[in-house]
Amino acid sequence: MRKLNTNQLGVGAIEAVIFTLLIVAIALLGWKVYDDGKKPKQSANPSTTQTAAKTPSTKPTTTTPSPAISSTTLKVPELGVQIVNIPSTISDLTYGIASQTGTLFKTQADFSTKSLSSKDSNCSSGSVGRLFNAQGTYDSATDQGPFTFVKQFSGFWIAYKASGVPCSQDLSTMNLQASQGTAFGKVIADPSNLEAL
Repeated sequence: MRKLNTNQLGVGAIEAVIFTLLIVAIALLGWKVYDDGKKPKQSANPSTTQTAAKTPSTKPTTTTPSPAISSTTLKVPELGVQIVNIPSTISDLTYGIASQTGTLFKTQADFSTKSLSSKDSNCSSGSVGRLFNAQGTYDSATDQGPFTFVKQFSGFWIAYKASGVPCSQDLSTMNLQASQGTAFGKVIADPSNLEAL
């Protein structure tokens, strides 16, 4: 019978593969952390900011709050409308505007609130809902998409889309977003709360 030599030096193939996989995993994790640190925050995307109104656009600009905005009315000239009967729970509405090209909509307004944005900067754009302006007359047979038709005006119509995506991982911020999104949706669901400018 032959005696086993337990004094062998070296690394087995399985140990070498495990060691290589561990090094690759650590390198990938380090690269991911480094890459995420280089990306700008989502809140840097909105192009226009107004109190009681916020709007994302392709070129960031900042405007000061309009003195015509009251706690119950918000003018959104980029959409050609004003929102009336805004409840006190969302009286600090903000919005950002994004011009649309190659889509059904000419302009998109992303709504949030100051109170929500102050809790998490990721909640500064579109966190309570979006309104869209489309030129022409609404046609229910052809104008379809992930939006709700709200109201026809002379020469354009307005559509609404709820946020549907949490802007924060903090539970109290998510609850605030849900309640403010519901309040905004209720205001927009009543077409009489949208008036032409």
